[in-house]
Amino acid sequence: ANRESASILEGFCEAWLRLFGPPETVLSDQEGGLIPDDIGQWFSNKGIQFEFRARNQHCSICSMVERHNELLRRQLPVTEDQANTEGLGTSFRMLLAESLFAKNALFKLETQHLMKHFLAVCLLCLQ
Repeated sequence: ANRESASILEGFCEAWLRLFGPPETVLSDQEGGLIPDDIGQWFSNKGIQFEFRARNQHCSICSMVERHNELLRRQLPVTEDQANTEGLGTSFRMLLAESLFAKNALFKLETQHLMKHFLAVCLLCLQ
């Protein structure tokens, strides 16, 4: 993965548009790959408003996204190293999918932590 415009847009299409459709607005914290003029036109062609935040101005949603991104930046190399150690020959796309799953599992499920939910389900199974 890289920070080039084409890679960012491809990832956005695969990870967001394909699953959820177009959002009304995309906020960017001035990511270098999203600065070229043609990026704004790309979003506009899809009916998506594209806005930049001022440097170092992060909204609460952007902070949450940054936390998700940081976890993924840490998780993906670990997953890739483990797959290579075990000789699994797994594609990057599958490693990314597994890393995304693991990242999301670290966040809360509704108001309960995922581990509490998992333990509750296991306890119900044992009854």
